[in-house]
Amino acid sequence: MSEPAGGKRLLLIDDDESLRELFVLAMGKAFHVAVAEDGVAGLAKVGAFKPDLIVLDLMMPQLNGFEVLRKLQALGLAAIPVIVITGYSDQANESIVSREPNVVAFCQKPLKFSDLTAKINGLLAV
Repeated sequence: MSEPAGGKRLLLIDDDESLRELFVLAMGKAFHVAVAEDGVAGLAKVGAFKPDLIVLDLMMPQLNGFEVLRKLQALGLAAIPVIVITGYSDQANESIVSREPNVVAFCQKPLKFSDLTAKINGLLAV
């Protein structure tokens, strides 16, 4: 894969393997991309990869998205913006998640990569 033009780093934490693969293909030309299959692996990658933005699935085995958000805050990493994605959305969940200090956007699955890309580009000023 060719090196992306910008130096911005994206981390996707999602248990859906096909979504992780698609994310790398869709975002890898413009950004440095890393993926993790669950919250535990995602938190481990945050320290080493130092993402500029995290795209986080809300419902995952082991550590779910809520727990990952709380751990990021406990580790002093609440400044990393997070886009939350989920297939289980309702107004109440969105309202609760949106109150977390590092959550900057909320997207429903199935994802429209054009919408996600626009949000990412807007947040990272690409």
